Amino acid sequence: MSHIPILVKREVQDHAIHFVLAFILGCIASVIIYVFCKTVDSMGALVLTSGTLVFILGQLPCFMVLDAMSLARVQIAGDSRASVSAFICTLTPTRGQLFIAKWISGLVWIFLAVGPVLLTLALKGGQLGPYVPLIKPAMTGVIVLHVTGYAMGQQIGFLANKTLILVVGALFLCLLASLLVIKGLTMPCYALMVVLTVALSVRSWWAFHRMAL
Repeated sequence: MSHIPILVKREVQDHAIHFVLAFILGCIASVIIYVFCKTVDSMGALVLTSGTLVFILGQLPCFMVLDAMSLARVQIAGDSRASVSAFICTLTPTRGQLFIAKWISGLVWIFLAVGPVLLTLALKGGQLGPYVPLIKPAMTGVIVLHVTGYAMGQQIGFLANKTLILVVGALFLCLLASLLVIKGLTMPCYALMVVLTVALSVRSWWAFHRMAL
């Protein structure tokens, strides 16, 4: 396992644009929440309704899920056509270590995207009062969505046909949207996404060990 930190560093360096974008989106969401809190403080009343807040913040997770899928796809697809063979010969890591490093880098991405929001909520959450019960399941849903999106992105990375990539990606996003509409931000919805994530990850593990590097 000594190669894992080196492999994670490689993943971050090779796909730095995605990690920077995740942090920027997370900071934007944090600024929105901060401004919302200041509005409550200074005016003594809510200028933004809960629906408006959810709508504004709801746009960012959509972009984040797309970026999570994109990051996972380029990680898998990149290994099949880049100079990863020479990299493997130099460090002699196992395929399992390569795959684990990808997931760790994916979790780093999620931390960069969600970390600023969680920090802002920790500092300003008390000022949101009645909105806290709404924000907690929303944040849980965002994190689960990102993990599921990353797992699906790995599956898409094994596809070579660009049209098929777009079709599968669109169908997957429609599936996630349907789950949220039907089940809402509830534990059954999260449970279904967790099961889907595990199934996708197991299949990706199997496929990655048989992929030509």
